[in-house]
Amino acid sequence: MALINYTKKEEAKGEIAEIYKAMEKKMNILPNVLQFHSASPELFPKLVNMFNHFIDHEKLSVQLLAYTRMLISY
Repeated sequence: MALINYTKKEEAKGEIAEIYKAMEKKMNILPNVLQFHSASPELFPKLVNMFNHFIDHEKLSVQLLAYTRMLISY
């Protein structure tokens, strides 16, 4: 059980449900980490817009983004 209250896919309504549906369509899955970001309903759409910026960026590959996250984490 998570210590953070977040909106599960089955319980999502309104804007959060729309975002979940769009992200699941785009990624073919709905990652748990994305659902955890719904703990802040006001911030969630902004975070998803930022994620989409990087996901849809024409010059940033998935591999480059993963490598960048790895480097930043050290």
